Amino acid sequence: MNLIILKSDIDSSEKLVSVKKALASLSEILDWNVDFMDIDKVLRIECAQVISESAVIDQCKNVGIICEPLPE
Repeated sequence: MNLIILKSDIDSSEKLVSVKKALASLSEILDWNVDFMDIDKVLRIECAQVISESAVIDQCKNVGIICEPLPE
């Protein structure tokens, strides 16, 4: 299992629906969630196979969601 952790701008139910649609199109994704209590609205994605962060970021961008890798 692989894990992708991204900072996001998911702050409403409308954006949550949008990201759900975006991530549903990536078959490698097993599960995902958003930590609304975190200031960075962290999007955690569990993948069955290796999938690039950029593929996830691009998919989210297509539906108006801004995501980026968390700074180390």
